[in-house]
Amino acid sequence: MPCPYYQNGVCTSPKVPKPTSTVVNPSRCLSDSEYKTCKYYVEQEEQKNLEYFGDKIKKELKPYPPIHYLERPLKSDCPYYQLLSFGGYYIAKCEILGRLLTKHEVLICSKYWESCPIAKYTQLFSKTAETTT
Repeated sequence: MPCPYYQNGVCTSPKVPKPTSTVVNPSRCLSDSEYKTCKYYVEQEEQKNLEYFGDKIKKELKPYPPIHYLERPLKSDCPYYQLLSFGGYYIAKCEILGRLLTKHEVLICSKYWESCPIAKYTQLFSKTAETTT
């Protein structure tokens, strides 16, 4: 039995944002069991979890691929930076702002997180709140 996500020469896995032929390897996709080793293959239960997580991100965070999708994960040491894997891509969220970061903002967050004025303000505010209670 071939991969259930292989259809008409394209991969329709829930881990890719849209059907694509770029990740297709016919020898793997058409094999009886080798397709299960593909990083885009998901078991049915995992697929349900991915769909729920993906729907939640789409509804709450509303990612726009041209400005939010990252090809590779960019890390930041900022405690308010959250990196999420989403549909074969990555998206980053700022907990302070409560929104997704654009690609440009992610680069800044990755390199200059220590000098971020928003994080500094939040840290200062939380220290002040601790001393007054």
